[in-house]
Amino acid sequence: MDYCHLVLILGIGGVGKTSLSIKLGQQIQDQFEVVIWRSLREAPPLDVLLPDILRAIASNPDVQPPEDVTAQLTQLLDYLGQNRCLLILDNGESVMQGGEQTGEYREGYESYGVLFQRIGYTSHKSCLVLTSRENPKEIAVSIGDSPLIQCLPLIGLTVETAKTFVSRAWFDGNG
Repeated sequence: MDYCHLVLILGIGGVGKTSLSIKLGQQIQDQFEVVIWRSLREAPPLDVLLPDILRAIASNPDVQPPEDVTAQLTQLLDYLGQNRCLLILDNGESVMQGGEQTGEYREGYESYGVLFQRIGYTSHKSCLVLTSRENPKEIAVSIGDSPLIQCLPLIGLTVETAKTFVSRAWFDGNG
């Protein structure tokens, strides 16, 4: 059975992407052998992030991952194929260029695109959930083409929905 390999939770800042990813992880963690949540807020280079993830999946802080990012990716995909892992990466926009170069990576962070492509298209039993304000180009071109890659765009409340929500909360709490 093929599960969704890559889920992008996309939306503007403050819309609740991080909260949703945490809640999602808590609710489905029993379907996975390993659950790992990492923030990309400080924009760790992939060759720094991957060894940390590999050690966490192996449940062994002494594991010595390969030096080469390509070899690290291969080892990660081997782990993801052997173990059912849920990997949540928060703040994906931190490795993106932003501005008019939507979907492009900051200089030196292009290997994240390789990570997303390989996780999205390689056969394994795991799932990567990525939260971001920006849709990486590898994901943007794949949405709709592959059931293994999904995007959940989060949008804010309309004014009418917000008024209804607030009025219900007011009357339910004070009525």
